[in-house]
Amino acid sequence: MRSNKPRVRKVRTRAPFLPAREKRLAKEYAQMAIRGLLRAPAYISGVTLTCAQFLPNTAGGRAWLTREVLSAEIKKFLDRLNRLVFKQGYRRYGKQLRRYSAIEGGDGSGIHLHAHLMIEQPDPKRISWFEFCKLLRRTWEQSEWAFPDTYVDPCAQEEATAFYLSKCGPDAIDLENCYFGP
Repeated sequence: MRSNKPRVRKVRTRAPFLPAREKRLAKEYAQMAIRGLLRAPAYISGVTLTCAQFLPNTAGGRAWLTREVLSAEIKKFLDRLNRLVFKQGYRRYGKQLRRYSAIEGGDGSGIHLHAHLMIEQPDPKRISWFEFCKLLRRTWEQSEWAFPDTYVDPCAQEEATAFYLSKCGPDAIDLENCYFGP
């Protein structure tokens, strides 16, 4: 016997659909870009920025963290970092640290939203690696969404780093905050 209830189809909601071949090519392209940044004659640090998933708002509810909000926070973080490292050279001449940014988690995946970045370390004669790590942590802690757990590691193995940062596919790349230099 058939019931009179209409059949409900489940619809998957995801980022724009990419065929498997295009998704594979996009992932390979991202890995090539990361490898290019790692092979450059500079010291590169891998940074993981952890975030609060929600903040209390003025209405007594919660403001939830989204990819767009996290991308904007990363932009503010990178602006502050570039100002601290390059001083007036950032504003006057547009000097910036080269970087790659990927946002992971969220979208019902069960993983808290967080960001992975590869950031070029400034000249070691100017700022030591330990001072740069402290600067990264202090700068990220100025964000209202920041958790104090900020992980900074030197990128020693380029293949492993390229694979890890591109594991979430092309949808995870935060193009707004990537900068590979002039």
